[in-house]
Amino acid sequence: MTDLRQRLEGILDPQHDTPFFLARWIKAYNGNVDQAVTKYIEYSKIRKLMGTDDPKTIKEVYEKNVATSCARLVSQSRLEPTWVNEFMKAVRVGDYLQAFFISCEYFQHMVLEHEKKSGKESHGICIYDMEGASVAPYMSLNSAINNLMQARIHIWIDFYSELLRHVVIVNPPRLLAMIWKVASFILPSRVHSRFHFATRCPQQLLPFLSLEAIPTGLGGSWKPPGEGKFEGNGCVKGAPITESDELEVKKFWRDLGVMDLPERQPLNPGRHEFKVGEGCENAAYEFMTDGEIQTWIEQDGIDLTPRFVFATPKLPEQFTAKLQSKAPVYVTIVNKNKVFSVNTTVSLHFY
Repeated sequence: MTDLRQRLEGILDPQHDTPFFLARWIKAYNGNVDQAVTKYIEYSKIRKLMGTDDPKTIKEVYEKNVATSCARLVSQSRLEPTWVNEFMKAVRVGDYLQAFFISCEYFQHMVLEHEKKSGKESHGICIYDMEGASVAPYMSLNSAINNLMQARIHIWIDFYSELLRHVVIVNPPRLLAMIWKVASFILPSRVHSRFHFATRCPQQLLPFLSLEAIPTGLGGSWKPPGEGKFEGNGCVKGAPITESDELEVKKFWRDLGVMDLPERQPLNPGRHEFKVGEGCENAAYEFMTDGEIQTWIEQDGIDLTPRFVFATPKLPEQFTAKLQSKAPVYVTIVNKNKVFSVNTTVSLHFY
């Protein structure tokens, strides 16, 4: 722990400089301090970009995140095939990951504040209600929704793996064995034991939570404030997805006056860096990939986009960035597959 603290001198967030946080971080990387340092530096860059590095404003950042279309649509949704298909047309993977990251940051902030007051280590427990769920979209390992879940798992494992100790799946579907077989390929084996299944509530929830912490809809006595805003399981009621929520891909470039985009090109395994754009004020960026990549843009050593790892099964990632200066811009793309190439399109426009 001392070694990690010393090597992160000047980088470690004061809020994270606690024995509980550092112990969790070291455990997440099996005691490998080199890896823990590398990942924390990457993590700190994302936090700064997302605006979650200031404990005084993190609640405000979280509340703004809840108001976004992405968070509005996923706050509570039934896992029906129509919802999955519509969701993947309405939300880019990158937007979803940003919303998820900010939510994790706010949750971690609350845990750290609780530990500061109690003087004891704390952690999170997740209840995942699958009542009435249609699981067909999740049966294929390479489905669009499972690609999204895989990207979410990367964030959890990389930055918060020891913060969430248990996931209790209530009202699991009949095809549980088959679903778990798919899920076990996506999830690292070391976290398999953290997943539990409850068909009888609240009895099978009691080893993890008291009745006072279990929602009324699951047999407990906890009821969130705000009558009519929540489901019986304690989740916020989500907004339905309509045609107006679906994103028009070509509009992004049309608004910038750009019409011709390159075709996909194979990207070999490994790290690829490009020096692009110089003397401009803004950058527009799009990429589409059929395999997992990690890509980001930086200028003057400052990240302009988050270093998430994901594929784009339905919608391309599209965003604009205000450049920090007239200095060169660097794009890094890492094909995470050590054996196979992935088909990737990268389109950049500077103005």
